[in-house]
Amino acid sequence: MRFLSAFIFLAGIFASVNAPMAQNYICQDKETQEKVNACMLGYFQTQDQKLNGVFKRTIAMLKITDRELGPKRKGAVKRMQQAQEYWVSFRDKNCEAEGFQVRGGRMEPQIYNFCRANLTSTRIKNLEHLLDGNE
Repeated sequence: MRFLSAFIFLAGIFASVNAPMAQNYICQDKETQEKVNACMLGYFQTQDQKLNGVFKRTIAMLKITDRELGPKRKGAVKRMQQAQEYWVSFRDKNCEAEGFQVRGGRMEPQIYNFCRANLTSTRIKNLEHLLDGNE
C-alpha cells in the first residue's frame, strides 16, 4: 500500500512539471534508487547554481535602483536579500513537508531534491522576469 501511495504521489509530481523541465529530467534512466537520489541532488545543485547567478544579476540591478532612489528612499537590495533568505527557508521547509509522503524511505531524498529543483527553477524565472523588466 505504501508503495502504491508513493507511486501515485510521484506520478502527480511528474505530471505537474512544466514541459521544459520535463524534457530536462535526466534521472529517469538510473537503475537504482541510490543513483536516482544522487542524480536528483545533482540536478538540484545545477538549478541552485543558476539561481545564484541570476540572483547576483538581480542584486546588481537593484543597486542601480537604490542609487537612483537616493539615501532616503533606497532599500531595494536589502529587501531582496531578505526576501531571498525567506524564500530559501520556505523552499526547503516546503520540500521537507513533501518528503513526508515517503518519510524514512529510500525515495525521500529524491522527492525532496526534485521539489527543491522545481521551486528553484520557478524562482529563477521570477527573477529573470524582474530583470527583463528593468534592463
